[in-house]
Amino acid sequence: MTKALQLEYLLYILRVSKQILYFMPITSHDCGVPAQEFSSADSTVPRYVAAALLGTGATGIPQGVEFGEKERIYFKGKKAKMNYPSETSFGLFIGKVNDILVKNTAFQCGENCQFVDDGHDAIIAAFRREVAVETIGFLIVCNFDISSNQHISFDLETILGTKAPFSCIELLSDKSSHFQNRTIELQLTPCSAQVLRFF
Repeated sequence: MTKALQLEYLLYILRVSKQILYFMPITSHDCGVPAQEFSSADSTVPRYVAAALLGTGATGIPQGVEFGEKERIYFKGKKAKMNYPSETSFGLFIGKVNDILVKNTAFQCGENCQFVDDGHDAIIAAFRREVAVETIGFLIVCNFDISSNQHISFDLETILGTKAPFSCIELLSDKSSHFQNRTIELQLTPCSAQVLRFF
């Protein structure tokens, strides 16, 4: 699914969220794993962040995605027992995203998602306001480019509705940042994502 189709699908899911709760997996059992569908297992990162944190809270992954499998697992017919490495390639990352999802109600509804990427060719970015008083909200930024760094600028005063300075923590890395100016520029490596919690 291209970045444009991904965005169109997300907009649809959010628009109908009061009538229908869609389950948004990164891929399904009927299609390939991220390495097959998007040319890189690393595309799991931005696509899972988008599926989990830009939807309405119902998400998941087919078996094998957490290991970065190169091909989907076929379940029909008798198969030899599969051997997996002792460590998953994306297990800790998926657990971190799931933890963010369940601990923050901002990601469990459809009415609070404002896309702020201005039609960027490779990045989907959205702001989601939290109902909790101590949190202004979350800026979720996903780079779908599998080979190049991408950068994007944001006017935080417009997005957050408050004046600089701004403080946030990036929830995937637990790194804190403080911005003195209203405009920031983020640089994202290929197949990466950031989840900034502003407070």
